Amino acid sequence: FLGLCWRATRANQPLATVAAHAFIVMVVIMLVINAAYFFQHRPFVEADGQWIQNAFPAHSRAATLAVLALSHLLPIDFVLGIFFQFSHNSAGHSSGLLGMYSQHGWWYYFPVAFALKTTIPFLLLSLASLAWGSYMWIRNRDRRFLWLLAPFAVYAIFLLFSHIDIGVRYCLPAYPFLFILSAALLDRLLRARRAYLLGFLAAVLLLAWMGVEAARAYPDHMSYLNQIAFRAPHWWYLSDSNVEWGDDLLAENAHQGGH
Repeated sequence: FLGLCWRATRANQPLATVAAHAFIVMVVIMLVINAAYFFQHRPFVEADGQWIQNAFPAHSRAATLAVLALSHLLPIDFVLGIFFQFSHNSAGHSSGLLGMYSQHGWWYYFPVAFALKTTIPFLLLSLASLAWGSYMWIRNRDRRFLWLLAPFAVYAIFLLFSHIDIGVRYCLPAYPFLFILSAALLDRLLRARRAYLLGFLAAVLLLAWMGVEAARAYPDHMSYLNQIAFRAPHWWYLSDSNVEWGDDLLAENAHQGGH
């Protein structure tokens, strides 16, 4: 919205439309977040202040004031969750990658996780759509693609500097942009005049392959890794929720206790 305001100012256009759009989007965001918490706003309690003191000892007062201010608009648990992520990222998290272990992770962790946890047809389609979208934006000056490429790139940069390397689920906010780009590329293939048959076969093959992979992974979707990971057990490539979330830990302990 700041970019749109800057653009409107340079073009001597009224800012009322951009401001109205920004206001509507902000209201919708507030409603969606509050609805997710059933519009419940619990009070700030002593335990919250103690956690902030332990998590941000050097900036506890500023963090407390920020939480109190934001809690007037958003559920306090949502606000504290954001601050928890900052604290968690600073401390890091024990993780594994390709037989290595680290507390603060690796900058290339999520690209590797995405390459291993994504089905090969969607991986190929994503890479092709990113290249095609970049070409359409740079060569043909089609700015529509910038609305997909820019947020994807910004979020990808944040992932590269993350120290919470524990699950490909942290990539999920980037997936919708890949879905839209991939759908646009498939639509372009289906509308190709000179190579219609080739585009049609490519689209059908990719979608059918994804369906086969989903059926092949059932019911163990959480531990799914594609065919690239074939030389070692899945836990060697990735750890944590990428392969197991301890769902059957209590049952396993009970089973061992019985023996």
